[in-house]
Amino acid sequence: MGNPFCQCNAAVAASLSSSRDRKRNRLYNENPALQRSTLAPKKPVIIKARDGLELVSYLTTPPGVEAKNLPLVLLIHGGPWDRDDDNYDPVVQFLANRGYAVLQVNYRGSTGFGIDFFNAGNNQLGRGMQQDLYDAVQWAIDQKIADPKRVAAMGGSVGGFATLCALEMRPDLFACGVDVVGPSDQAANFRSFPSYWSIVMPRWRRRGGDFDHDEELNRKVSPLYHVDKIRAPLLIGQGKNDPRVAIATSDAMVAALRKAKREVVYVVYSDEGHGFERPENNFRFLWTRRRISRETSRRACRTVEENRRRHRGGAMMLRAPSSPRESEGFHERAASDREVPGISLPIRMPSC
Repeated sequence: MGNPFCQCNAAVAASLSSSRDRKRNRLYNENPALQRSTLAPKKPVIIKARDGLELVSYLTTPPGVEAKNLPLVLLIHGGPWDRDDDNYDPVVQFLANRGYAVLQVNYRGSTGFGIDFFNAGNNQLGRGMQQDLYDAVQWAIDQKIADPKRVAAMGGSVGGFATLCALEMRPDLFACGVDVVGPSDQAANFRSFPSYWSIVMPRWRRRGGDFDHDEELNRKVSPLYHVDKIRAPLLIGQGKNDPRVAIATSDAMVAALRKAKREVVYVVYSDEGHGFERPENNFRFLWTRRRISRETSRRACRTVEENRRRHRGGAMMLRAPSSPRESEGFHERAASDREVPGISLPIRMPSC
């Protein structure tokens, strides 16, 4: 029988097992080019949230580098009823190869950890789920793994929403953020869901929140209404044909950020939907992230004390790009930094 198997630091491979002679014969490796590279293993860790709930998480650090005082990317899974695991993840490997530590947290409500853990996430979208993420970052700082001046949030779909929330709720903790197809206004997002999702909408309202009927709750949770609290630079990516998170929600967030004179780069792909599937788009988007990181490092990597002073002192004036959508012509050198050969980087958003 065919037997595909996964490792966190190797591409998917398949073998043929025989029950007669108990031998396993390798059939193929999904990406043999990766065999020439040193990839980073994921280390499972259990982090306690502030209320004692245990969060199964995964920490990846650059191979050959001491896990001390590293720049950290909090890579937030979507769903929210999904989970991170210890399988090979090309985005994790890309970031680790560039020198970042990567922390993936299964916040309350993530699947695969029992019904009690799942139910602990009820009505915690943008609330308790967020606090779990902040507790995990603080753990990495306390363990001296993460440099507190260089912490970024990154995620897609609900992970993108969590990234936006992180930058407005904890401007003292995050130096920058990368949001891919994240809903900035939950009520508008609910109303734009495709008609074939009508059967799952009761679950969204029951477990996520009744955002499209409770305006007070929606304004409390949705980042669109708290743009004034954001201090760090943002990169926002959106697929023009997204059926789940309509492009209008990202347009609105970017317009609000620019009106508030916040720094944001907005990249729209006309041939993408809910997440980026085309390899060339993934390379371009991740290269854009790297370029922005270099250009804004001095401003983005502030001390906690500076962030707190800015938070108390009012709005921070930052350059706002002039064009409403920045996509074409921005990626002339898209895939110029392929230090790991053959990596394919689909940024998929499995649930929402």
